[in-house]
Amino acid sequence: MKITALEPIPILVPLKQGLTTKTAHGEHIDSPYVLLRVFTDAGIVGVGEATLAPRWSGETSPGCVAVLRDVLAPAVVGADPRDVRDIARRLGKAVRHNPFARAAVEMACWDIAGKAAGLPVYRMLGGRVRDVAPMKMVVGAFDIPRATALAQRFLDWGVRHLKVKVGLDVVQDIERVRAVRELAGADVSIGVDANCGWDVATAKRGLRALEEMDVTFAEQPVNTDDPRALAAVRAATSIPIMAD
Repeated sequence: MKITALEPIPILVPLKQGLTTKTAHGEHIDSPYVLLRVFTDAGIVGVGEATLAPRWSGETSPGCVAVLRDVLAPAVVGADPRDVRDIARRLGKAVRHNPFARAAVEMACWDIAGKAAGLPVYRMLGGRVRDVAPMKMVVGAFDIPRATALAQRFLDWGVRHLKVKVGLDVVQDIERVRAVRELAGADVSIGVDANCGWDVATAKRGLRALEEMDVTFAEQPVNTDDPRALAAVRAATSIPIMAD
């Protein structure tokens, strides 16, 4: 089996009214994705997806389409999509960075391999690890009335895991998390995500205050380009740090 063509399909997915979010990167009201179809000479078509955010991965929808069409397609057309290790090697040689564009191709190749074998991809990756997985919902960095209203909406759905956005004004961040904790009670897990919005001193201050609120994790409290800063924050808090 050989890959014959790649078809990138840019789409823009608006978030539902009332479910937009706000982070240190700004307000998130829609999601620019690129869907990808990978065609083969066996008639099997694989589907992949690239989720894109310029301030996060450095990729845009038009840029992703161009990379898939002009750089990655020539690198993999003619290759066997079932040999995913070879596909990944070809992608890495063809372009530096662009992780989500490359992931879309690899995802589609796994889809093809599973369809060709008549097996779900989890079987091909070594078997299912669990039957269910908990899902968290995100409470944006809004004022307290809006943040708690959104948290209550999620709790009413039966959600038991929340992530509260912080990384703006640290005093307001702390109060937002405190309000959500008081609303949710002790049995709901709550993590926080600063989206790189704090500096080291602010992160230490914020996390010290959050320790009493039983915070499960703190995602990327400082910028991603300084691992020593992240290590300094980690050493100053008992809250587990999640590197993004």
